[in-house]
Amino acid sequence: MDSMEQEHVDSEWAGSEVVKVFPMSKKFTFDLACRLFMSIVDTEHVTRLAKHFTPVTSRMFSVPIDLPGTTYNGAIKGGTLVHKELMKIITDRKKEMMENESEATARDLLSRMLLVTDEKGECMSEMEISNNIIGLLVASYETTSTDVTLVLKYLAELPHIIIRCTKIAKTKAPGELLTWEDVQKIKYSWNVACKSLRLAPPSQGVF
Repeated sequence: MDSMEQEHVDSEWAGSEVVKVFPMSKKFTFDLACRLFMSIVDTEHVTRLAKHFTPVTSRMFSVPIDLPGTTYNGAIKGGTLVHKELMKIITDRKKEMMENESEATARDLLSRMLLVTDEKGECMSEMEISNNIIGLLVASYETTSTDVTLVLKYLAELPHIIIRCTKIAKTKAPGELLTWEDVQKIKYSWNVACKSLRLAPPSQGVF
């Protein structure tokens, strides 16, 4: 996560006089979710998936009238394309795991879902896995990027807080990544994130 964040800041933020934080945060959280959930690192693949996914999240809270041209219809079309893209990813991974035993390990969430069985010894269907991944992408996409944006907004207004939040980061050499021990020490930064969530909860409604 830290290496991806550094790459993202260098490529998308560095050198810019003005940065639109919310769209950049959404891009980063979606890239990160694709890598963590499905080990997708190909930029074009992630961009294509995001292109289909954006209409789903942006039109989720709409009047459920499924007629051509309506907001709801656009969300359904986007959801269909996301499902199609995910089904291909799931099918390819399943084939890969069946053909190569060394790949049949829980390297990410997708592999774990393909391997898990219920009390009857039955695996999840590809559609169930697709639905679960979409649910997780929706849950992580808007809410996480919204909170990242609001944390940065509050920090910009309270520069004395930034000094405390960046204390551990400043002990690192350029390019050096945070360790798990470092993460366990950043309690103050975690409190800042929690305070931001209390001041402006990113989830104001339920789908």
